[in-house]
Amino acid sequence: MESLPSHECRFRNQIEWLDWIQAATLQERQGRTRAVCTDCQRVRPSRRPMPPDLLERQAVGPSGLAVDTHGRAVAQLLLRRTRGTPTRPLRYAGILSSAHRLGVPASGVDSWIERLLHAGCLSIRARRKGTRWEPTHLDVCRPEHLEELLAPGGRAQRMATLTEARGATAKLTHPVATEVIRILADPSAELLDPRVVRALAAVAIHAESGEVLSANVFSAHYLGSAKELRRVRGRLERLLGDLSALGIREGAAILLLGGSGSLSRADAPPLDLRHWRPFVAVARETVPTLTITFPPEGVLVVENLAVFEACCRGEVRVVGDWLFVWSAGYPGRAVRAVVERAHTATTPVRVWADLDLDGVRIARLVHSWAPDEFQPFRMTPEDLVTTTTSQALVSRAVARIDADLAANPSMPLAATLRAIRDLGRWVEQEAQLRVR
Repeated sequence: MESLPSHECRFRNQIEWLDWIQAATLQERQGRTRAVCTDCQRVRPSRRPMPPDLLERQAVGPSGLAVDTHGRAVAQLLLRRTRGTPTRPLRYAGILSSAHRLGVPASGVDSWIERLLHAGCLSIRARRKGTRWEPTHLDVCRPEHLEELLAPGGRAQRMATLTEARGATAKLTHPVATEVIRILADPSAELLDPRVVRALAAVAIHAESGEVLSANVFSAHYLGSAKELRRVRGRLERLLGDLSALGIREGAAILLLGGSGSLSRADAPPLDLRHWRPFVAVARETVPTLTITFPPEGVLVVENLAVFEACCRGEVRVVGDWLFVWSAGYPGRAVRAVVERAHTATTPVRVWADLDLDGVRIARLVHSWAPDEFQPFRMTPEDLVTTTTSQALVSRAVARIDADLAANPSMPLAATLRAIRDLGRWVEQEAQLRVR
């Protein structure tokens, strides 16, 4: 006689599967739903044995299949849904309704799902309804085979492109290149369009060079066509942010300088910046020919143009008698040349950028060029707390910050990054302006 448990059982339905049975090219197994105690695993007794009410079918192995327009629509739908939730079975009814919106009738969906089952791409679950089995869920058990049916050789091409991109970026050190390396190393990168993968590697190499190029020139130089960047720009900017901040812009490459200090060259008299308010523009190619005289109090590198202009016009409190340099997002070769000259002259180099991951990475980049002279400006955790206007941190940004902190726990401004993550918000540089 079965002994009663010493506690009150809490039953939960579980599926018990029987052994697989092979029939021709398919194998199937039946299962039943049982109520099992979550504590003692006791099965709730029933008055009569319950017959199997579940059925799962799958092919013994993959096989070839030619797809037509309807078959391609169903297969692409299954791939998209699987990539969105790779560990969760797909509802059969949901696939039917989605395929109907794509112009595939229900009979066509049923037919193609059965063919994809026999081709070894899917497994199908069904529940007993009267005397017949009604499909309830699908599982794409071999997505790579399904993809190969849709585009023979496509997966191999994508993996070859990914391997090439990983090799091309492996030794890069720029913060944006580091982010690209992380994206390409993630298993989800295997699902990226090869055009996006090539463009990611190109942006990383470009950022490392410190060049500033027009979008069309960048596209022609790195991607083989002046129009190629337009096809993938939206996807790139969702992954890396605004490309103009990475030196891929519509306009010319210029360096903006303001505040104190002077510029001179052998064939012209010195240019005192105090007399050329609010700032002057210098072509990038001219910078190597210039002699820069720094004010004793040093340099302030400013990320955003509006804040840079406010500093040059004397509209920002606390800033001193400094030389102001606009970094235009991630600083390029011209800004680096100024910072390295300040480093040679042992002049203090301050950085003021957005209180977010990109702003911290901009500051760290400047730090790598002038480590002894580097000083962050308004980029402490206290500045984050005391700024009243802020933006909510999205989940993707949280993941990027966590990855950066795991890789660089002791880098400059790590405490600021932790505060941004813990508070769940970031601050635009413009929100910190205190106008006189």
